[in-house]
Amino acid sequence: MARWLSEDIVDELSALGLAVADAKYRSAYDPEDVPGTAERLQRAADDVRRLGAHVKGSSNVQEFCDRVNDTGASTPKEVEQVAKVVKMCRQIVALEVVSEEAIVGRSALRELWVRPFQEAADELEARKDWVRFLAAMYDRLSKHDVQVRRKADLGPEIGIDYDGYLITTIEDVAMSIFIRLTYMRTSFQASRRALGPFADLGAIEAKAQALGLPAKLRPAAVNLQDANALVSMVSREPERECNDDSGELVVRGESVSVSEALATGCGGGARTVHIYATNTVFVDADVALPGGRLVIVAPRWEVLGSPKIDLNGQPGPDAGGKPGPPDSGSRGADGEAGGPGSPGGSFLGVGATFIGNKPRVTADGGRGGRGRDGGDGGSGSPGGGDGGDGGDGGVGGLGGQRGRALFVNLVGQVFQNDVSTADGPRGDGGRGGYGGTSTAHSARRRRRRRQDEAPSWIPSAISAVADVAKALINRPDRHGGEQAPAPPPPPVYHDGRPGRDNSAGSPEPPAQPLPTLWQSVPPRVLQHAESSADHPYRRRDIQRYLQELRASTAFMTLA
Repeated sequence: MARWLSEDIVDELSALGLAVADAKYRSAYDPEDVPGTAERLQRAADDVRRLGAHVKGSSNVQEFCDRVNDTGASTPKEVEQVAKVVKMCRQIVALEVVSEEAIVGRSALRELWVRPFQEAADELEARKDWVRFLAAMYDRLSKHDVQVRRKADLGPEIGIDYDGYLITTIEDVAMSIFIRLTYMRTSFQASRRALGPFADLGAIEAKAQALGLPAKLRPAAVNLQDANALVSMVSREPERECNDDSGELVVRGESVSVSEALATGCGGGARTVHIYATNTVFVDADVALPGGRLVIVAPRWEVLGSPKIDLNGQPGPDAGGKPGPPDSGSRGADGEAGGPGSPGGSFLGVGATFIGNKPRVTADGGRGGRGRDGGDGGSGSPGGGDGGDGGDGGVGGLGGQRGRALFVNLVGQVFQNDVSTADGPRGDGGRGGYGGTSTAHSARRRRRRRQDEAPSWIPSAISAVADVAKALINRPDRHGGEQAPAPPPPPVYHDGRPGRDNSAGSPEPPAQPLPTLWQSVPPRVLQHAESSADHPYRRRDIQRYLQELRASTAFMTLA
């Protein structure tokens, strides 16, 4: 009978250990605070181990029962099991009094009777390891290489047919890890083969092995509801808000990549883009937003490669073409001034942790347009005349005004960035027009034309008559022996002067840059972060992020 009682009390102690573990787990478990749950489960396991050490120090059954009765049972199940154990203890003590000898040895008390408390502590630690593994999985699935494949269909070219199951989605990837580490108990090598394209499991493997997950994680500790919630969370796409009228695009999410944010812009093309992330922003692509506004706010920046953020203003329009020909002998028209370059845009980056290369941010004004060439001067009049002067070339357009770029480091970390904000260069001026060519004296032109049109014998006859007349006119005895006066020389005409380069017209002043409107950023960012403050994996991080935002004067006073 004493042996039966001893076996029965071990069963009741096992039930008590399970009740204690269940009560501690329910008290520690909070699906909205996964890291905190892991810490509370560890403290609960430590409490149960201390309880086991306390009862293990008992020298006899009576003392053991007294210590079990002082465990501080709180739930009805615990109270019920403690009462059963105490009742059996009293029966064993009564038998020992009657038999005048110890029925249960001290070794049984210290080993067999204490084991249920050790198993309860092991159970709590197994649950803690599962929760910590979920946290490690969240970190891994939040990396850029997974997030860019966040959409459901990864494509057949990278799907792996493993054990008859086609892995094509992020859900499949995550669940294959959960299932194989918990139920099938396969090695990490098998899981690595199953994961196919996500072969970079070094961090997960090291973390899991450090926790002893392949050996300690048991199906009883697995909560697939948490696993499904995790997969759903990391698969969620950012929210987009687009205002077609103002050309503003706002992208909000947990982890946001720049390439993803800009892939779907506003219908008419966004001129202003705001990207807000509560975890990480991945700067993974070049940005071209001429003269626009770009705002990126996230606690953590990860810059991949050497991206360029180009917010430079557009070049001014060239004053193209060339003036038409003027009237004979008139001055050519002056060229028009080139158009001004458009102003540079504005950039605002806010963060606390910056990883990777420095992005190149340029918000320079656009180059001014080229001035129009001056018109050529008109040729001299048909009756003979000077050529017209060439017109002056138009001045080059003024460069656009510089934009604005600002980085706000919330915790004083120096972010190595490469920023350029400069006024745009002035455009090239137009070239001066060519001067018009002069024309010969009209009498000579008429005589030359008559000679060209007469029959071949007429010019010879005219030349002979002219020679005779000339001889008669030049006789010394004519007019009292004096020679006739020589005719006046023909008039001389000049070609027009060329116009001057880059000297005509007044340049149009460049337009003002778009207002930065950064004063709207702090309330927007705070609202987004506050709405995510109950994040199950990042509650503390987001709370710290909110504190850093509110404590940053540079951020809170943006204008």
